[in-house]
Amino acid sequence: MLDNLQLGGNCSWGAQMNHLINKGQWWRLATSNFLYANVAHLVLNCCCLDALGPNVEALSGPERFPMVYATSAIASSATSYWLTKAPSIGASSKFRIVHSVLG
Repeated sequence: MLDNLQLGGNCSWGAQMNHLINKGQWWRLATSNFLYANVAHLVLNCCCLDALGPNVEALSGPERFPMVYATSAIASSATSYWLTKAPSIGASSKFRIVHSVLG
């Protein structure tokens, strides 16, 4: 989770901020998964996708992989929304869900 200083301009781009989601900005549950604090954050998430993606695609098939990815993104954002008040960006929790599915 990141505080407002680390989020920087990502707040207006769609970071997950519960008080704004409560005001009807539900799209933040999806957009927060595609925002990153810095290049290192993006690279780390790309490495995770590179490590886990092929296994998930092999299990789900290439046609269903985008749906598994999108469902994991929304589910992780919804869980974060319900369990914490802190703002959030990035896809790290999505990878935790995918990793747990793989065993």
